[in-house]
Amino acid sequence: MHGLGYLVKYPTRAQLMDTQIEQSRASATTQEKIKELEAELQKLKEEFARRVAERDRLAEENKRQIQEEEQIKREEVREQVMEDMLTMLAAE
Repeated sequence: MHGLGYLVKYPTRAQLMDTQIEQSRASATTQEKIKELEAELQKLKEEFARRVAERDRLAEENKRQIQEEEQIKREEVREQVMEDMLTMLAAE
């Protein structure tokens, strides 16, 4: 096996420490990036929930408005039928 003979240079303590420091920095940077992404994800979830709630509110409002319009039309038709019946009864 190449590199395992008596001429192998093992890393010094300083080199090992440097490697550990680099890994720690990379790990800290990664953790910071994860926190940023989690915060962004939370904001997106909140925005999505807000939009869903707004959509539901608008749908409910539209449904209520349609029901009110249908009720008004029913009342108008009922009044017209009553007027027609009174006109027919008066004509007899």
